[in-house]
Amino acid sequence: MLEKTRIDTEVRKLDQLRAVYANQQRRIRWEIRDLPRQIAEAKQHLQQIEADLTTRNANGSEEFVMKVGNRIFSGKGAREEAAKALTFAILSWRDDPAIEPRGSFRGFEILSRGRSGGFGMLEESERIPELFLRGYATYSANLNAANPIGTVQSIEHTLRNLDKLAAEQHSRVARIEKELADYQAQADRPFEHEEQLKQLLARQAELNSLLDLDKGEPQGIAPAPEKDDAEIERSASASSPGHDAIAKMAETYLRESGTAIRELPISERTPPQTGLVTARAVARNDSHVAFAAAANSFFLLPSRSLKREVQVGQRLSLRFSQGRASIDEGRDRGR
Repeated sequence: MLEKTRIDTEVRKLDQLRAVYANQQRRIRWEIRDLPRQIAEAKQHLQQIEADLTTRNANGSEEFVMKVGNRIFSGKGAREEAAKALTFAILSWRDDPAIEPRGSFRGFEILSRGRSGGFGMLEESERIPELFLRGYATYSANLNAANPIGTVQSIEHTLRNLDKLAAEQHSRVARIEKELADYQAQADRPFEHEEQLKQLLARQAELNSLLDLDKGEPQGIAPAPEKDDAEIERSASASSPGHDAIAKMAETYLRESGTAIRELPISERTPPQTGLVTARAVARNDSHVAFAAAANSFFLLPSRSLKREVQVGQRLSLRFSQGRASIDEGRDRGR
C-alpha cells in the first residue's frame, strides 16, 4: 500500500506537468498559425515606410513650400503664414469626425479629424482635432492650436522620424520571424517525463491488479458469500448489450480529450470497494456512467446508485462502502 500511495502521488504530479505541457503546445500551435499573418503585415508596413522615405527625400528642397486648401505658401514668411492658415482650417472642422485632407507638404497629404463631444461630453480643451500625414502609410502629428508654428514643427519632425520608424520596423520583422522559428522548433517536442510516466502507470496497473486479486481471494474454506445488490448490478452491466457501447464511448473520451497516454491501452477496472475517490465522468447511457480516476482506466457505476443526474466531463467525489457508490455531496456542493 505504501508503494501504491507513493506511485499514485508521483502519477498525479506528472499528470499536472503534462497538462501544463499540453497547454504550452496548444499555445505554440496557435502562434505558428498566427505569426505568418503578423510577419506579412509587418513586411507590408515596412515597404510602405521605405516608399515614404523615398517620397520625402525626393521632395526635400531647401525652400519651404506647403499647400493649404487651394493656396500654396512659399517664399519669405511662408512658414508662418502656412502655419496660421493650416491651424485655422483644421480648427474650422473640429466637429467633423471624418478624416479629411487639409493640405500637403513634401509629397504627403495633411489630414485632420475632429473630435465631436456629443451632448457636451468633451471639455473645450479636449476638442483639439487629430492631425495626420499620409503617404503610402499614415502617421500621427500634433496640432498646436496656441502656437501654429508648433504644428508645422510637428509635421517636419514626423517626416524626419521616418528613418527611425523604418529601423524599428526592420527589427520587428526580424523579431517576429525569430519567434516563429523558435515556436516551430518547440512544436511537437515530446513531454520530457513521458517515459517515467509510462513506467509509473504500468507499475500502478500491476499494483491495482494485485490489490484487486488479494481482495477477491477466498479465505480458508468459508463458503462463497452470496452476491449483494451492487455485485449483481456490476455483473449485469458487464453482460448487458450496452456495456460495450459505453466502454467504447469512455475510451473515445479519454483519447480525444488527451487524458490518456496514447502509447498505453485503456482498460476497464472494477470499481473500488471502500474509500473516497475523485473521478471524472467520461461517458454515460441510460443505465450507467463511466468514471475515470486515472489516465488510462475507467470503471462503470449504475446511474441509479448516484441518485442524481451526472454530466459527461463533470468531476465528482465518490464514496464507496462495501462496493456501493454514492456522491459525496459535502465535497461536491458548489462544484
